[in-house]
Amino acid sequence: MEPRGPRDFTPLYYRIEERIRARIVAGEAREGDRLPSETELAREFRTTRVTVRQALARLVFEGLIVRAAGRGTFVARPRVESTVETSIQQSFEEQMESKGSKVTFRLLGFAPVPAPPAVAKTLGLAAGARPYRLERLRYVDGELLGVEVRYLAPEVGARIPPESLTTQSAIDLVEISASRPIGRIVVAVRAATASAALARTLAIRRGSAVLVREHAFLGLDGRALLCGEAVYRGDKYQVSYTLRKGEPR
Repeated sequence: MEPRGPRDFTPLYYRIEERIRARIVAGEAREGDRLPSETELAREFRTTRVTVRQALARLVFEGLIVRAAGRGTFVARPRVESTVETSIQQSFEEQMESKGSKVTFRLLGFAPVPAPPAVAKTLGLAAGARPYRLERLRYVDGELLGVEVRYLAPEVGARIPPESLTTQSAIDLVEISASRPIGRIVVAVRAATASAALARTLAIRRGSAVLVREHAFLGLDGRALLCGEAVYRGDKYQVSYTLRKGEPR
């Protein structure tokens, strides 16, 4: 009798998930292709539809597949990826342009407003100072990707030409209006779920996964010129980082 190999204790739903993911990565299943039904997959992997459904739900959450009621399950369009190179100051718009994509905006609002406490602290505002609040939708190749809400120091916001609000990146808006370069950009990335209001703005379901990038632009003197956040649809966006090893001590 031949000796048995070691038993595989990996959950079956995970093995199904990995098998489908491998097919997509290898190009065997491409964007827009219809995947086998739950019944067909259950038959292929000799399991139940409940187990198959669990595997598919994880792939939906990752944005690899989409499910359309009454039509089936399809390979999703690849997520837009923003690569952060920590040694280079590059806007999201410049990153997308380098990949052959075009970023456009839809302006939702731009006006001086009372400063929320956290904004007043970050921008170092005096009591009663009113920063400019910029809100606009961000599209990549015509597809809605996210919304940005930014607060600009009063002297910066007051000098921004209105026509540039739908054509320029936030970095360009600040550097042109402040007449001085940005010395440093501080970013924090976190996961969140969409509120009812945010879901309406991004055309997604309430509770859907979103990726939030909080940031502050600092001048060469260390003073913050802009702060705010950009919120992206979790099913259409991801961030990758490039880290370079420093010089030996």
